Amino acid sequence: MRKSMKKLGTTITTDEDLENALGRYAEAMLQHEALTVDLEERVRQVRAEYEERFAPLAATGEAILKDMAAWAALNPERFAEKKSLELLHGTVGFRTGMPRVALERGRKEEDVVEEMLEAGDAEAYLRRVVELDRQRIIAAWLGSDGAAASAHLERFGISVKQTERFYAEIKREEAAS
Repeated sequence: MRKSMKKLGTTITTDEDLENALGRYAEAMLQHEALTVDLEERVRQVRAEYEERFAPLAATGEAILKDMAAWAALNPERFAEKKSLELLHGTVGFRTGMPRVALERGRKEEDVVEEMLEAGDAEAYLRRVVELDRQRIIAAWLGSDGAAASAHLERFGISVKQTERFYAEIKREEAAS
């Protein structure tokens, strides 16, 4: 199978052309950043304006919700048959949450796991995760015996890839003046 190479073309032919192109790039990026700052400031102003209007509504809603929850707690018979009541403006009721595992107050998960391992009859409730140690693979590849590590890992279809990409970095302090 033949791989086709992508043909590269450029309008830059001299160092002066490259310098001019980088200047145009810097100008465009600085204008982009200035517009972004302006946009973010305007969004912040609008958000602040609306927050003033949202705050009392949220406080009112929370107080009413708390009051309705207290009523529901005082009237459990209304929820004996169904967990919810259909009303004119909506539905109120109780939802059962998803089950979750909780540890006794003051117990750490690591201690519980160790205790379960020592007991020997609770391993069915433990999970072990085995995965590639990518940091160790890269460290071995970068190390003094990287070729041997690469040869060893290639047996398993593992290789370390490193790419290069072009960048252009503008000098902001000089461009600002």
